Amino acid sequence: TKTTDYKELILLDNCENCTIENVTLSDSTKNYIEVRENCKNIHINNSSSKLIKKPVNCEDLYINGEKYAFFSLNNETVAKLYHPSNGLIKISSNAANLYGLLMCNTATIQNLVSSDLINVTTGILTGTTGVSGKLNISFNGNYIYIENRVGNSRNLIIGVSDLNNQLQ
Repeated sequence: TKTTDYKELILLDNCENCTIENVTLSDSTKNYIEVRENCKNIHINNSSSKLIKKPVNCEDLYINGEKYAFFSLNNETVAKLYHPSNGLIKISSNAANLYGLLMCNTATIQNLVSSDLINVTTGILTGTTGVSGKLNISFNGNYIYIENRVGNSRNLIIGVSDLNNQLQ
């Protein structure tokens, strides 16, 4: 907490319940925070870092109050993320043409801005239920479903903002 002028910051394997705040990373070539194997409940706030590097199997990663998930999703498989309330869903990928900004509200989801590879749908996705050739997204009963039907494996970054807790 309140430490400045690191060249790089790395969270090693198996870190749990960590908060990193007010960190300034001075080396522009290594301006990142690396989250490694099996880290849980990591909060990163007020950091100059623009990049979270190599996240693997990280549970409950929060950056400035937003929950993030980093994962690889094989073709014709589905990821299921728990999110109990209203919020914004940001999606990006290792493919330049796969991105989106969506809003979930109670049991519905709306596409605000996305590439043509994103399809918004309803119901529970199983891996082969959405539109072929698309990344299908559904919000159903407290879960966000992300189904990959684009034809090959994709690395995905999902950020979820909880709108219920941001109004005062």
